[in-house]
Amino acid sequence: MNYWSNGEHSPLPPRLLHLIIPADVIVKQAETAVATLQKLRQRGCQIILSQVGRDLHLFNLLNPHIADYLLLDSDLIANIHESLMDEMLASIIQGHAQRLDIKTLAGPVQNSQVLDTLSSIGVDLIYGDAIAETQPLDLLLNTSYFAIH
Repeated sequence: MNYWSNGEHSPLPPRLLHLIIPADVIVKQAETAVATLQKLRQRGCQIILSQVGRDLHLFNLLNPHIADYLLLDSDLIANIHESLMDEMLASIIQGHAQRLDIKTLAGPVQNSQVLDTLSSIGVDLIYGDAIAETQPLDLLLNTSYFAIH
């Protein structure tokens, strides 16, 4: 069964679906991809555009509210604290994201210098060992409020 032909037959409510779409799909197939993203958003799906990095042409193709999140390319942020060029590029991406009303994600962040740089740029959500060390899922489920929604 094709669940996308009619969203009412999906086993999950669309609001619970967070779909990760590589940014290069938008650049390579702009018309089809943007139209598909708009349909998914209308059905209530959450859209994450991943691997957002050095190709700023992407932002000429996006409309406001076309996605919920932009996930910065991990290669871009890996040494952002040492590379002024990477920091400037991430800052430009952050500005475009704000203009389009899209939240930015970055990670994995392994050290406090990268964390500080991303925070100063204004990245909305940051993950990685610099935030908290990885823990087994069963430990999280048994010792915290992790599973409460």
